[in-house]
Amino acid sequence: MCLYLKIDVLNIKSFSKLSEIPEWRRKLDNKYESVFELDAHKWKSVEHYYQANKFKNTNKEFYLLFSLDSGSKISKDVDLAKAAGSKNGKLKTDLLRSKDIKIDPDFYGGNDEKVLENGLYAKFVQDDGLKDLLIKTQNAKLLHY
Repeated sequence: MCLYLKIDVLNIKSFSKLSEIPEWRRKLDNKYESVFELDAHKWKSVEHYYQANKFKNTNKEFYLLFSLDSGSKISKDVDLAKAAGSKNGKLKTDLLRSKDIKIDPDFYGGNDEKVLENGLYAKFVQDDGLKDLLIKTQNAKLLHY
C-alpha cells in the first residue's frame, strides 16, 4: 500500500516543506515503525496495535504477542503482525495463528475505526518529528491505496 497526498496544482508551493523530510509518505503509513505506548503496552507500529486489537477481548494472550513488551517475533515484524491478524492467520504457508483463535466478533463495525484512530493519535502525539510532518500536510486529503 502507498500513501497518496492529493494536492491541488494551485497549492503545490504551500506543501514544499514536505519535500525536506526524507520518506515523508512512508512515515505517515500505518506500517511505519515508530514505537508508541497505548493501553499500557508498547507497539512498534500502528499496524501492530490495530492487528492486536482484533483479539483483545477473546484472546488476551494472543493480543499481547503483538506488543513489544512480549518480545515475540510478531511484535518485531510488521509483516508477521499483519499476517497473524489476517483472516487466515498465515504468512504464505506458515500458520502464525491457530485456527481456534478467532477475531473478536465485535471488532468490525465501528470498533475497528476507533482502534485505528487511537493508534494513529498515539503515534503522532508521542513523536515530535511525526507530529511536525503531519502538521505540514496541512489540510491535504491523505489517501491510503
